[in-house]
Amino acid sequence: MWSTYLIQTTTGAIGPKIEGTFSWSLSKDDGEISLTLAKSAIPTFNSNTPYLTPWWGGVVLFWNSTPIMAGPITSIPNETFNTIQVSCKSIWSILNRRTPVRDMVDWNKINTMEYRSQWNTVTPPGIKADPKTETPISQSPFYNKEYYSMARLTVEYSLKKNGGNLPIDFSAVPIVTNKQDDFSDNNTTAFSDTDTSRNHFRIVKGPELNKTVASELKEISDKVGGPEITFRPYLNTAKQSIVWKMLTGLREDKPNIPGDNTDVWDTTAHGSDITDLSVSSSGSKMMTRVFAQGPSNGDPINIQTNTGMLKAGYPLLESLIRNKVGSKSSATDVKNLASTYLAIDSKPRRVISGTIRANSEIHPLGTYWPGDTVTIVTAGWRSFPNGIIKAKIDSMSGDSSMNISVSFAEEMTNYEDLKQIERMEGSE
Repeated sequence: MWSTYLIQTTTGAIGPKIEGTFSWSLSKDDGEISLTLAKSAIPTFNSNTPYLTPWWGGVVLFWNSTPIMAGPITSIPNETFNTIQVSCKSIWSILNRRTPVRDMVDWNKINTMEYRSQWNTVTPPGIKADPKTETPISQSPFYNKEYYSMARLTVEYSLKKNGGNLPIDFSAVPIVTNKQDDFSDNNTTAFSDTDTSRNHFRIVKGPELNKTVASELKEISDKVGGPEITFRPYLNTAKQSIVWKMLTGLREDKPNIPGDNTDVWDTTAHGSDITDLSVSSSGSKMMTRVFAQGPSNGDPINIQTNTGMLKAGYPLLESLIRNKVGSKSSATDVKNLASTYLAIDSKPRRVISGTIRANSEIHPLGTYWPGDTVTIVTAGWRSFPNGIIKAKIDSMSGDSSMNISVSFAEEMTNYEDLKQIERMEGSE
């Protein structure tokens, strides 16, 4: 059964229940609830609890006792004569409105250049900026860390700013050292302790106010082997407030969000609870030869060709694949890129969509989430051979009814949704 409640954003405290019609959508890094309430159904609350005020208040959508989507109200509700329409966004909407740099201890010195030069993410929060005691880069919390650890620190330190509190649980994302880019390809040339160009280090300077916590998370995720990142709402142990749990991939060779989802979505079973199936395919990105290179024109280039397809009569289709993020790419990096993406795009990309009931006995809502990898059993499709395929839940959406629309992206690679690369068709 669906239920919706108002919440206080910075504490997650659950407020009054509200009744109305709604629609919702959810992906790993986005989400929205659109809710229509009769004016007569608006709860009574005072000026100290302005639940319908943008950003102070928010909404949580429950299926039974499981929160599915929660986040702040981001605009003043629209109003008709009899109703109001409330729009709620995911927790990412706040992270997209917050810079990753720490607060200055003394904001009066913001225009003192020797102090501003230290306004960055290197010095831990609360350490006074002092040009005589500048923190060495090698002592930065972000120095030589796993990508997922840097992602956690980016969010965690933004919560330490004045007024920055959000109920986010970091227990699933450990802080782990990674020194793999201390050395070059031949393992003989060490980086200096002050080198800011290594992959496993992040620095954001105070004047870079165009950067946000959300954009930093995306840049970390977009690295080759960068982790998937998401936030899922949970009830706290007292069941009185909402907590967003941060989840990330924990391996660079498999950066998917880890989980114990062993669901088999059998579309061939008699009376299958997955209905309205459709498959969309696109061959616009198919290639028979790929050039892979790092972010700089001087980086190594690797070329991989699918000679089998050429012999079978396919035309020569060439693309350049380039890392978007990072300052260094080894010969091994670009070789892995080339072989991986040639394997991906030697065939069309396919997306499966279907409808499932929220109260499904086999796949009840709340047991699967965007980012989960599941097993799908198929038969009778021109786009797929009969049998088993692995697919990732890309997005989910629904409304006040029991029907949930689910979109699955066929899992063709360990890299997250092909976001790590920039494709340039043909040549530069």
